[in-house]
Amino acid sequence: MRKPRSLEFRQKVLNAAAAGRSQSELARHFRVSQPTISRWLAQARASGIRLPPTKDKSLPADQHLPAVLDLAGQVSPFSIRAMQAALAAQGIGLTYGVLRRLMLRHKPAVDAARKMPRSAPAGETTCIRRA
Repeated sequence: MRKPRSLEFRQKVLNAAAAGRSQSELARHFRVSQPTISRWLAQARASGIRLPPTKDKSLPADQHLPAVLDLAGQVSPFSIRAMQAALAAQGIGLTYGVLRRLMLRHKPAVDAARKMPRSAPAGETTCIRRA
């Protein structure tokens, strides 16, 4: 286990955090793990030191979520490749992996957009009878 860092060192890290630097930037610059930085910041906030709020964790691709939800109910057969091609036609270039993560992250909204009306006319049953 490593020797505890000095209070002066922690204060330097907290001052840099107060200046608006991200936790990952602080960890690289001061050569301290990101969980340690996070713990120090939490301790400082708990003791009443005012620090800037943590950054929004939304992905840049989240800005395209409305377009993805609009297409989710329209693309048939539904596949990520088909969604990717339809989005590219609209000028939205998302890679397969980014689109997949976006859809998994917002799965309930995507599933709701994909709900299709039943194909059987009213009054007809779609049950299969076994002989």
